Amino acid sequence: MWDLSTLRFFEISSILGWMFSLIMSAIIIPFIARLYRLHREQQQMIHKKLFEHTGVVLFGLFDGKLQSDYLGGFLTTFFGERLFDLIVGWNDRPSSSIITPRNDFEADHMTEILAAKASPYLLQSRRIDGYLKGAEAHGTSSYQYAQLIVGLARPDSTKLKSHDYPRVIIVEKGTLQRIMEGEVQPQWDTQDGYIWLATVRELGERFYSGKQHGIGVLELPLEASS
Repeated sequence: MWDLSTLRFFEISSILGWMFSLIMSAIIIPFIARLYRLHREQQQMIHKKLFEHTGVVLFGLFDGKLQSDYLGGFLTTFFGERLFDLIVGWNDRPSSSIITPRNDFEADHMTEILAAKASPYLLQSRRIDGYLKGAEAHGTSSYQYAQLIVGLARPDSTKLKSHDYPRVIIVEKGTLQRIMEGEVQPQWDTQDGYIWLATVRELGERFYSGKQHGIGVLELPLEASS
């Protein structure tokens, strides 16, 4: 025979088991499923952004107006894991327009990548002659070269009208100085046009103030552009 205490124990156990099953089905399982879904969506987002496109753009100054020429592009994955946090997801949060590495090691790594990606486009392009007219000549009489300032830009996505992508921006040193000092009109009379003008100027401010982390200087033979 079952005594009263034993019956109550099984009755209470049954109620507790039923309540636990209810909690599992109503709260815990949906919560775990939501976490899994969010994790999967985040991984898909990261994968998409990791493989997004990074453009290489040459900027110049013509008749007091900023102009640019798209030279090509490459996969953002080429920046590698060391710069992953700086590059991926930039369009989802407020940020400065010029990507700034966190330490000297990252800065050296970034400038190496920028130089490696920008140089071939510059040397192979037949569209850069106009950007180097009047460029300040460095070197010797037998070997003259222009200095090009190179940085990685990602204008604040909250200020842009449309989703944009990271760009390796290139400006001849003397031209950058004129953009900093003169009255320059944007390439397009739009909000994004003014944002890109401000971005080029931010590159100049960082370079000329000595904050050159992640900003490279390329030496391009002047005769190579003729």
